Amino acid sequence: MIWLFLLITLALVAEGFRLRARLAALPRLPQPPATAPPQTHRLLVAEGVHLLAPVEQAARAHAIDAGLDLLDVVPGNLPALQALNLAQVVDPKKLGSDPFAPLGGAGHVVLVRPELLARAGLSPRYPLTRESLSQLVGELAPYAPTTSAPAIAPQLASLRETVSARLAQLQSYGRAQVLGLIYGLPVLVAIFVLAVLTSPWVGLLLMLAWHLHPIIAFIGAFPAPADAPEAALQRMYREGQLWWAALHTDPAPGIDRAALRARYAAEVAGGLDHFFEPRRTACPSCASPDLRPFITTTDLLQQKPGTFHLERCGGCELVFQNPRLSLAGLNYYYADFYEGLGESVASTMFAVPVDAYRRRAAMVLAHAEPTRWLDVGTGHGHFCLAVRSAVPQASFDGLDLSESIDEAARRGWVRRGFRGLFPELAPRLAGQYDVVSMSHYLEHTREPQAEIAAAHTALAPGGLLFIEQPDPDCKMGRWLGRWWLPWFQPQHQHLPAARHAERWLTEAGFEIVAWQRGEAHAPVDLAFAVMLLGRRLAGNPGVPWLPEPTALDRARHALVWALVVPFGVVAAVADRLIAPLMRRPGGSNAYCVLARRGTAGASAVSHPSGSAGGSGIANPA
Repeated sequence: MIWLFLLITLALVAEGFRLRARLAALPRLPQPPATAPPQTHRLLVAEGVHLLAPVEQAARAHAIDAGLDLLDVVPGNLPALQALNLAQVVDPKKLGSDPFAPLGGAGHVVLVRPELLARAGLSPRYPLTRESLSQLVGELAPYAPTTSAPAIAPQLASLRETVSARLAQLQSYGRAQVLGLIYGLPVLVAIFVLAVLTSPWVGLLLMLAWHLHPIIAFIGAFPAPADAPEAALQRMYREGQLWWAALHTDPAPGIDRAALRARYAAEVAGGLDHFFEPRRTACPSCASPDLRPFITTTDLLQQKPGTFHLERCGGCELVFQNPRLSLAGLNYYYADFYEGLGESVASTMFAVPVDAYRRRAAMVLAHAEPTRWLDVGTGHGHFCLAVRSAVPQASFDGLDLSESIDEAARRGWVRRGFRGLFPELAPRLAGQYDVVSMSHYLEHTREPQAEIAAAHTALAPGGLLFIEQPDPDCKMGRWLGRWWLPWFQPQHQHLPAARHAERWLTEAGFEIVAWQRGEAHAPVDLAFAVMLLGRRLAGNPGVPWLPEPTALDRARHALVWALVVPFGVVAAVADRLIAPLMRRPGGSNAYCVLARRGTAGASAVSHPSGSAGGSGIANPA
């Protein structure tokens, strides 16, 4: 155990030097130009900040030269812990290339193009405080994902650190950073206590390494803040203040929770029966009456009321929800998951798998050079934004049932957004696209075969349909049972295996071009199982579909997560270690299939049940 704590100590010291390197690599404002640059950007200065004319001119010149729509000017002597937060979140290597990279900043001085403000429908809220300016930057950044950046201004003096300013800065980076603080600090304290109890000198060394970050990070890499020694001594106290403030901050401000609570109560007042259709007596795919119980579970994520049943057909082995949700049930269980209360967390989750997005696009680009791409079930358009730099000749449209697609269009993440059901919209989109993609979408639909037929309609002759799905044949799904995330009840209504996808595609007039099994595996099964168990044990206090939480409920929530998070870290490491084994036949938790709308001369690929993760490729000529 002592060796583990010593390794953590070394890791903390290395982390301090990593933060130092990041701070050193952050862009600096150039010398002010000889002539005043044009007034292309609107200048926003927080109250109390003294902006010198040379700094303003240098900032304007830098924003123009770098092609930025949004520039956050960071004081050279930013307080130590705020500078640490900046370095922890902002990776200079990703600025301008990773569209989901946090912008960072300090809430002091911002330059923004008026067109960006207009497109986002936002305006500064006066009086302009550090908090409101940080919030504005966080709201604007998604509208300029690759043309926003911070820059250090050594001559710009910082305002004093406050808890509210630090929290606003953290919130501007995204909800993930706030959650990391809320759940991470108790875990850190627990590690410190356990280390001291195991070996007092090792525990003290561990705490010293963490407290020294403000010293290590500013050695020759940043204009050293005057409060660096003080911040090192008081770090735990100050982080505790920030944690307490974050714990009591509304994650979804502006939402009327009382009205939501009344609405949710009214929806379940008469019971839950209207959320479900009558139970099917035959398989929706092959009509076999041989239906067998498979998984029974509750809503493990949102913890809304209800029990959900997955059954497996004894004929074709299709796994499907039975009874399935009615339209009223879909509205109830989807509410506040991707939008409303859950929007910030969902958006954070969708911004993570950038490599997976690009892998999906690469599978398509190996067989086509598309110019017109429709992403179905696109949400806010994360996939389209992540891959469009790899397909510069293509225009990306998105389709979704929720209002997220309208926001995707406003942000410019998609060229056009279509809101509605794909089978209903397909006739007006007939023959318009070279590629239609459905990534983790088909399992959510009520009639997956109708969705595939809609894709056939929307595609031009020879166009490609890309599908990625959870694989119900995954061994981990059987081992973990209800704790396997891809069962994802109550949202997933059908979980077709590769053999079902092949048959449905062939029947709809498609020819299989390629399969991926092992490549599509995401090493997250164990970590998500721990997360689901943690949510089950900790509860979900504060949501409007559950009773008002007591102080005991909130304490239990915090204590359970402090205990669960270390197990989640261990599970995440285990996922990575066993990933090569899981990418073998029957192990992958997902599969991809690429199919062409039938053309003469193309040949189909057989069902990939024996694939070890390679691609089976037909002649695409």
